[in-house]
Amino acid sequence: MNGRFGARRTSDLGPVAPPLFINRRIGLQTVTLMEEVIALSSVNIRQFSPLYQSVFNSPPWNDGWSEDAVIERLTGFAAFPTFQGVGLVREGEPLGLVLGWGERWVDGWTFHIKEMCVHQSGQRQGLG
Repeated sequence: MNGRFGARRTSDLGPVAPPLFINRRIGLQTVTLMEEVIALSSVNIRQFSPLYQSVFNSPPWNDGWSEDAVIERLTGFAAFPTFQGVGLVREGEPLGLVLGWGERWVDGWTFHIKEMCVHQSGQRQGLG
């Protein structure tokens, strides 16, 4: 089912795209990792709170987010009527996210990206 912005509605849980099997060079070895893009919703967004907390409590932000504050922030975003978000999961662990919502403008709709982050272990690899 397509949403207003041409993406799957966040109520359609599960993969947005088929899993990707990516060969990554780690040190002297090449390993195959499974990465999956999933739709975010109020049902599953909490599993991304440790990722958000880790990224934004690290340099250069050093924000000081508590677990409860992150959960409140992310679930609040997910409750917006035009919320859309996707998460990147590698080997079952959240690795990145991008989320926002639709906004009505003069002659149509626009999409406002509110948050985007990639775990430190996935940064500088083209995942963002």
